[in-house]
Amino acid sequence: MGRMLLAAGAALMAGWAGASCSGPPEAENDAELVGPLAVVQGQVDAFNRHDAEDLLSWVSLAVEWVNVQGSITSVEVRGREMLRDYMATYFEAQPTVRSEIEEAVVTGDFVAVRERASWTAPDGEERSQTSLAVYHVRDGLIQRVWYYPVVP
Repeated sequence: MGRMLLAAGAALMAGWAGASCSGPPEAENDAELVGPLAVVQGQVDAFNRHDAEDLLSWVSLAVEWVNVQGSITSVEVRGREMLRDYMATYFEAQPTVRSEIEEAVVTGDFVAVRERASWTAPDGEERSQTSLAVYHVRDGLIQRVWYYPVVP
């Protein structure tokens, strides 16, 4: 569960500081993001602040986080309430985790990203891993996210 939880949580928010619910965040290079990428970045920024309530503001009521392992997919989280509980547990277990979007491609309502999660392990060692995720954003909210296996 630890690796899956870290991968899913990090991928979810992955990159994904300083945004608020009131509008799109600013990119690190000070250029404003627009459209689906701004929504994904807003969710990642909330993740990095460990702000589960703000994170929920970026997702639909029926949001789904889908884990993809080869030809098998499984829904890890379904709905805002389940996401709230999941993230509270995750942030408690991973108090130093942060995520960043290393690369993104936007195609219509879909945002494909390579995300890097970083954290300090209990032994004090700095660790990180990358993953691929595809976000479906519609009406300004994340509807579904597909997470692919992590790579150290």
